[in-house]
Amino acid sequence: MCKIKMQSYFTMYFVHTNFPGVIGAIDGTHVAIWPPDKNREHLYINRKLYHSLNVMIVCDYHCKILAVVANHGGRTHDARVWNSSQLSRHMLNKYEYGRRNVWFIRRFWRYPLLPYLMTPKLNQPAGSPSASYTDCHATARCSIERTIGIWKGRWRCLRKERALHFTPEFAGKM
Repeated sequence: MCKIKMQSYFTMYFVHTNFPGVIGAIDGTHVAIWPPDKNREHLYINRKLYHSLNVMIVCDYHCKILAVVANHGGRTHDARVWNSSQLSRHMLNKYEYGRRNVWFIRRFWRYPLLPYLMTPKLNQPAGSPSASYTDCHATARCSIERTIGIWKGRWRCLRKERALHFTPEFAGKM
């Protein structure tokens, strides 16, 4: 990503949420699919007991999708989807080479605790700096929730009620 584009992502989150260095929000969603072959069906049944792909999405503040990882069954935990992505390897590489001022906003329990994934601080006293941080974090994280809502609203076939009629191998490839 070029320097100018990266700077614009920093600016968007900073202007709207007071978080310097945030380049995107990350979250997962399930896309319902038609049941796959019987011998691998168990890999696609999620915790809500329907067949799905576990899709990780990264977006900017204005709901522009920056990355999508859609090659894991619904049974796969979000942390494993993150760990197997090229984005996680890229962020780890940048961090190891001294880049300490770039973050993604994430949910508290779904993704691993890493220095480049910002997490909220739960149960903080009202009015404290930590509570203020958590409020700003929630505001910033709304961008990924809006993005997923817009995405599933525009392409209704991605919703649970309308399962995709593709085999998982086909649905996960570009």
